[in-house]
Amino acid sequence: MIKHELFPTLVTEFHNPEHNAFKEVFFERFHLHCNEHGQSNENTADNDLHQDKEFNPLFQFVFKSLREHLKTVALDPDFQQLYLVKSWLMITRKWHVPVHNHADAHISFVYYVNIPTDIPIDKLCLLSPKPNEYYSRIYSNNAVEWNNYNCNNYTFVPKEGMLLFFPGSLEHFTGNGTEDSYRDIPDHHSLHGIKNMRICLAGDLLFTYKTVVGKSFGLMPISNWIKAN
Repeated sequence: MIKHELFPTLVTEFHNPEHNAFKEVFFERFHLHCNEHGQSNENTADNDLHQDKEFNPLFQFVFKSLREHLKTVALDPDFQQLYLVKSWLMITRKWHVPVHNHADAHISFVYYVNIPTDIPIDKLCLLSPKPNEYYSRIYSNNAVEWNNYNCNNYTFVPKEGMLLFFPGSLEHFTGNGTEDSYRDIPDHHSLHGIKNMRICLAGDLLFTYKTVVGKSFGLMPISNWIKAN
């Protein structure tokens, strides 16, 4: 038998060898990226962690890893320019992140800053972007084992210093995939409080062409844009 594994979705995993050094800097500066209640996520408008110069070593690791990711899909680096358009924190403890995507981005990433040891680890689950079943739930009700051909999701166990890249449009969630009614947010501004939280740093990237090119698809360079409102 010849097996043809069609249309796989690339997710790459990297581990930061300098994570402990970054974590020390992070705990010194996290309060600069929170609102007055000690909360930080996309909704608090703290979307610019990459502009903090003290975090440069982490983002250089992200960009170096990203280049390896792009080599795997054989994209021509002479044509494509990637922009990191936003990065933010997700600080949680007993709150699961419900099913969502980053469809306004081309590539997304998540980096795990802090994983508490006194609560169960919230796993990250990525959902298949395409149906792979002969009929609905045939595999979930009848498969004797899980493999690349019958699964419709993949779960990662977060580890501190782990970096994952995935398509921004890919549906994903943490924990059980539902938003719990009780969201536990203690006093983040105390060092003790923040060290007991599950902290991840997420970011979104967009492709543009480096110059105006004769191609039907893709974003032209920002220099080619004008404001329309």
